[in-house]
Amino acid sequence: MDTIIFDLDDTLADTYRATKKANRALFFHLLRTGRLRLVKALLLREHTDFLMSREDILLYDSHDFIAHFIRDADPGMPQERIDAACTLYDRAFFSAFGLVEGAWDLLAFLNPRYRLALVTDGAKRWQEEKLRRLGIAPFFDRIIISGEVGSSKLNDENFRMALEGGEDRVFVVGDRLETDIRGGNAIGATTILVRRGTFAYDRETDIVPDVTVTSLAELYRVFPAE
Repeated sequence: MDTIIFDLDDTLADTYRATKKANRALFFHLLRTGRLRLVKALLLREHTDFLMSREDILLYDSHDFIAHFIRDADPGMPQERIDAACTLYDRAFFSAFGLVEGAWDLLAFLNPRYRLALVTDGAKRWQEEKLRRLGIAPFFDRIIISGEVGSSKLNDENFRMALEGGEDRVFVVGDRLETDIRGGNAIGATTILVRRGTFAYDRETDIVPDVTVTSLAELYRVFPAE
């Protein structure tokens, strides 16, 4: 049976929308509590270099992100205030978190026809909570979480771990060139870029997908009923 490896965030789940709501909630919380140094840092995107420059951030959960940012931008903030900000962020995030339109129906359509696997970056706690709330884990034969295996999707091995072995064809579906498409190309898969969410912007790169779509509905043409 052919294998399709899916990404989670901004491919199947609308993480972009949830993150926007959580960031807004955090901003107003910091404003109300007088943490003006942090408000300024958020507005000017200061102290965020770690988001782009370190592979280990792909193993983080929300608490790791928020705590790292706060300690860097406002070292004097008490730990209990940091914990409260992280809790507020989580609550706001999950209040807006859900599947991308059509994701459930697509997985239900593909599940009898293909072996499905999921490869996702993030901390084990964070990604498992997302999957619990979405209810999609039973669709997948294998789930690889970067924080659990100790390496991000920048490592080709994460994608190899999702394989059963002996597949005639392998497909990788994801929204990020630098992880999903690069990793899929490295293992010889047919790669499908879902152009939406955080990384749906143009940049110069030598990483090229085999197929590009802008919605999950377009995948029915890639994986037709036989």
